[in-house]
Amino acid sequence: MENTNLKMNTKTSVKRYLYSYHVEVFSFLILISTITGCLMHILNYKIEEALNNNFTICMIEFPGSSEFFKYILIDIKNKGACDYLYKNLLIDFAFMPAIYGLVSLWLWMQSLNRTQGWKQLLRLFIMLQLAAWALDITENLMILSALADPNSPLATTVTLLKFIVPAKFSFVFGGIILGLIVAARKPINNAKPLIVFITNLTIWISFPTTTNPLTETQS
Repeated sequence: MENTNLKMNTKTSVKRYLYSYHVEVFSFLILISTITGCLMHILNYKIEEALNNNFTICMIEFPGSSEFFKYILIDIKNKGACDYLYKNLLIDFAFMPAIYGLVSLWLWMQSLNRTQGWKQLLRLFIMLQLAAWALDITENLMILSALADPNSPLATTVTLLKFIVPAKFSFVFGGIILGLIVAARKPINNAKPLIVFITNLTIWISFPTTTNPLTETQS
């Protein structure tokens, strides 16, 4: 009974804290995600410079085939960019709680003073952010394992990545879109988090897309 009361009191205290300081927490998560995101992009540019072509982590997240996955990993190792990719993935572990926490907080903020139906749907997508986080961790561990031995069979890894990565992004962007829809129906009292969130999202989407180095080589 005491444990139950303790859990309820803790849950209530967290909710009160988030309600009172949601803008501050939101801004802190924005700061962490921006700093770690910028560091990862810098490391991407380092890899790009070493490989003499455009590169982002998306080339490894969406390799298309085990042959391309093996090609890009071996190319990274042969040209001395392995350490950059390793650091990129490690920093990503710090980026994850910030970005998934950010989306979760955004959805929680939108659930305040909503009808029960909207609350249940928003809570579902909050739980999906935890699932996305777990998938992201699994993805990074798989890439790190493949990076350690790119000559090993990679077909299973690529097959799993084809499921994990789209699912992860579907949960995240699904939550963002849902939050925006709910916000448009009835805006929250404090619009500052909405402005900051949309600004940060716009910055991320605006990064240029990359080309496939295999295609460039073949052409």
